[in-house]
Amino acid sequence: MSNQPSEVKPTPLEAKLEQLKQKELTSLEELELLKLEANRELERLKLLFDYTKFHIGLYTTVATIFGALIAASAAGDKGTQGGSLGSAAPSTAPFHFAHGWLGASVIFICIAGIAGGTIASSIPGYSGYTEFWNAEIGPFWDKPIGSFSFSFERLRLRAETWTYIEHGAFWVAVILALLSIIFA
Repeated sequence: MSNQPSEVKPTPLEAKLEQLKQKELTSLEELELLKLEANRELERLKLLFDYTKFHIGLYTTVATIFGALIAASAAGDKGTQGGSLGSAAPSTAPFHFAHGWLGASVIFICIAGIAGGTIASSIPGYSGYTEFWNAEIGPFWDKPIGSFSFSFERLRLRAETWTYIEHGAFWVAVILALLSIIFA
């Protein structure tokens, strides 16, 4: 077996774009090329939107499950509170976990959800993936509302950065959830 990576076959759209770029174009062909590129950009943006919606649903589900586990174990404590990182759930829980680690996991899932919500709610304002990917977006409004004029400008980051925050926070949450079981 060869160690060389297999050649990736271009999609029909990419092949057509490449073909059009190779020859001198008439105005009609240039227009066709622009339409193809715009369609590709829009399709990539739609895929990002769908992908982000899926993640938000996943975060909501996981946070709900973790919250239910914490609540169920707290109810089983019969009034005792375990808030430190090392405190374990009582023996009535289906499995043991450290409350603090799992609570920290829920916080990071919420951070991932905020980042995902920032991405998903900002996408409709853009017509292409590259334009969106490089745009500075934020989780709050841009203009003052009534007498409330606090600036959220510091929270405006490139969309690409928000995707890194989303994925990073989720994987930190997964690691913390595993640690909550290991240190139970």
